[in-house]
Amino acid sequence: MNPHRIHKNAALALVLPLMMFAPATANTLLYKDNFDTADTNNFDAAPLTGRLTGSLAATVFPRSAKAQQTIAGNQLSMIRTAAGSGRIRFQTSGGWHNWAAGTEGTTTLADGGFRVEFDWTPPDLTAQDWVALNIGHGGQLVTEPAVRVNDAATDYGILFRNNGQGVRFDNGSSPGNTVAYPSVAGVRHIVIDIGFLSFADGTAVSTKTTVNGLQVATDTVSWDGNGGVINIELEGLQNGQKIDNFSISTLPPEFQVNLAPSSFVSGADPGDQVGVLTGSTLAGGIEPTVFTLVAGTGDTHNSRFQVTGDSLELGAYDFTQDPAGSQYSIRVRGVGSTTGGVLEKVLTLSLIKDDDDDGLLDSWENLYFPTLTQLSGTEFGPGPGAGTGDFDGDGFTDLEEFNYSNGLYPGMNPVLTDSDADGLGDSDEINGTAGLRPVTNPVRADPDFDGSTDLVESNSGTTLNASDSGSNPTIPDTDG
Repeated sequence: MNPHRIHKNAALALVLPLMMFAPATANTLLYKDNFDTADTNNFDAAPLTGRLTGSLAATVFPRSAKAQQTIAGNQLSMIRTAAGSGRIRFQTSGGWHNWAAGTEGTTTLADGGFRVEFDWTPPDLTAQDWVALNIGHGGQLVTEPAVRVNDAATDYGILFRNNGQGVRFDNGSSPGNTVAYPSVAGVRHIVIDIGFLSFADGTAVSTKTTVNGLQVATDTVSWDGNGGVINIELEGLQNGQKIDNFSISTLPPEFQVNLAPSSFVSGADPGDQVGVLTGSTLAGGIEPTVFTLVAGTGDTHNSRFQVTGDSLELGAYDFTQDPAGSQYSIRVRGVGSTTGGVLEKVLTLSLIKDDDDDGLLDSWENLYFPTLTQLSGTEFGPGPGAGTGDFDGDGFTDLEEFNYSNGLYPGMNPVLTDSDADGLGDSDEINGTAGLRPVTNPVRADPDFDGSTDLVESNSGTTLNASDSGSNPTIPDTDG
């Protein structure tokens, strides 16, 4: 087994997207509003008959906040205020509904959190106006902010702009935008999963959000200053934002199986690790999991791999016979030891062509030699010479030149001491000379495009002759 494998494989590996999320299983519908009633400009007075379903349908009802909302075409049509947003909150006969309370709160904890789901149709496709969901915010005794989503008292808020870009907030601070989602006409289906193990302040809260099935955000926040009371609100900053089929349910137990990385080199030995398998849930995170390769759809290449504990490893197959980029399909079963979650998942693995397993792509070595014996990523000089690890003897190992050529200095040549043939060695250019010659590009003879090569521009400050201008090789006009 190659002792350098872990380091170099990490440098080469390109992790492929993993396939197949766990299918949702049974959960409890707490509350749903289909808004199916006659058009009205007085949302709070609209009949609830036939609209509400779920275990809380008889005791929890929606109410407008900041502005009286409306119903149009069997959908909630949101109205904003002149100074801020309009909102929908959820109440009981005694005041705001606490989503942590009662039997439903206990059921929510048992299932690991909430799922909030709704259909949203924006009135246009270009505006930065938005709808938002807020959870874990101040109660009815707290002064209402003009906008809730980015208020410091809102533990988690996420807004969705009409133009296809959302923003997330954690107690008023934004960790950034969401992944962009298509700004297309019609309904956008929003699903926000909120996972946690307690309603107590300080508890970690994990979220995952999708728009029309596209995952756009994952975040980890915490309950903060709620005292075990959880409020939820829907918010809009534009008149005419349409909402339909709004529901809050307990979190489906979506046990996940993942692998990272999922690419490996062709010259690795049987038993070498491809990547680490993990099993997790949104609420509890990674948990101890038992993994096995199993028969079923997608098990095409199971026989070429093996599982030891949480390690996916190469089996007794000669991967050097396969071309670069070959893909392999395996089927893995994970059984969570904490939650009992079970998932069979198809994983796609990708081959990196490095038959001599030296950390240098075969395609790069073959640019200079027909065989793989001249350059080496596992030897470190001194050179020059074949197999020394510094073929050209310029002080940079073959591995360093490979990394430079695929990064900062494309085209750096491992068999030439002077890649750009400007009279300065690669080492002189990359290292420079303290107090005199600055660092220059070893693959561009005239990086400042002033017509003089790096060798001529000695940076001495004194022009001696045509072979030594004394000018700065990194500035087109040294004297300004």
